[in-house]
Amino acid sequence: MSITAHWIDINFEMNNVLMDFIELHGSHSGVNIENVFSNSLITYKVFDKKLAVTLDNASNNNAFIAALMERDPTFDREHHIRCFGHVLNLTAQDALRTMSDEIN
Repeated sequence: MSITAHWIDINFEMNNVLMDFIELHGSHSGVNIENVFSNSLITYKVFDKKLAVTLDNASNNNAFIAALMERDPTFDREHHIRCFGHVLNLTAQDALRTMSDEIN
């Protein structure tokens, strides 16, 4: 799992950094992902600075967000951002499947 941070500095310039790159041990359950994610943010002392989390549409990510909301009641589902690239890819695949007869 990778954790990246994005922010706008005092000069209104966009910044980003790879904060952590973590091998997940055990199951990739939402609770396990949340523990690893939160522990990393706590280690870097930025747990209370998160605004949103961007993820793909895997069901374990919904469980991750639910577990994160339990740990941090100020974080809610509106802060779960679906990855646009992943959504666009799913849309394109669905369109190609629908038009496969015409394409062939």
